[in-house]
This record gives sequence, C-alpha cells and structure tokens, in this order.
Amino acid sequence: MTYVLEDLLRVREFKERSAAAELSARRAAYAEAVRLEEQRESELAAYRIQRLEEEAALFGNVRNQQIKVRDLDDLKIEIQLLREKEQNLQQQLEAARAARQEAGKDLEQARESYFGALREKQKIEAHKETWVEETGKEAARLEDKESEEFKLARFDFAEEVHDDEGI
Repeated sequence: MTYVLEDLLRVREFKERSAAAELSARRAAYAEAVRLEEQRESELAAYRIQRLEEEAALFGNVRNQQIKVRDLDDLKIEIQLLREKEQNLQQQLEAARAARQEAGKDLEQARESYFGALREKQKIEAHKETWVEETGKEAARLEDKESEEFKLARFDFAEEVHDDEGI
C-alpha cells in the first residue's frame, strides 16, 4: 500500500534540499564577505603605515629649507591626496563590514529556513513511520482474523461432512 502523504513527503524533501543548497550558498557568501573585510582591514593598516612614512619623507625633504609658496602648496596637496586615499580605504572597509553584517543576517535567515524545512520533513517522516507500523499491525490483524475464520469454516465443514456420513 502506498503512503497517503508520499507526495507531501517528496515536496518536503525538495524544500529541505533547496534550503540546504541556499544555506551552503549563504555560508560561502559570508566567508567571502569575512575574507574581503579582513583584506580591507589589512590594506588600510598597511596604507596608514605607508602614508605616515611618505608624509615624514615629504616633510623631511622640506625641513630646514627655504621653499617657495608654490612648493608648499604642492606639498599640502600631496599630503591631502594621501589622506584622501586613506579615507577612501576606510570607507571601503566600512562598506565591507556592512556587507559582512548583511551576509551574516542572510546566513542566519538561511539557517532558520533550513532547520524549519528539516523539521517539517521530519514530521512527515515520523507520521510515515507511524502509518507504516499501524498499517502493518492492521494487515497482521486482518490476516489473523482471516486465518481464524478459515479455521472455523474448515472445522464447520469437517463437522458437516462428519455428520453427513453418520446419516
């Protein structure tokens, strides 16, 4: 006998597999977001050191020297460009952090969806196990009843034959 909720079980299995695939994809996206954030942090830290060294070198080149106002303005522009680049790297890091946090939320949502789908599938599987067990017991009970009826019918038939011979 076919399980009455077999189609529903197949749907639940499909949903569980789909949720598992989505969870796997979200894990990969989160890992990539973490990697990118770490890369941005590393780039910013390295650039800060580089910027300080470059600023020190620029100031060292003009220290204790007479320089023209135009050269001083050029120095200010170079320093400003170095600091703007650092700000740009800082913004990239903040964007990477925001992306990691969003990926973390997506991962958590995918995890909840997966475990929800898994629970729903397990409910149907538990119902199927109960149904199979009950169906088996019912079949065994019917078989015992038929066997008992057959024995009684055979016994009655044997008595009738025995009674007919005595006539």
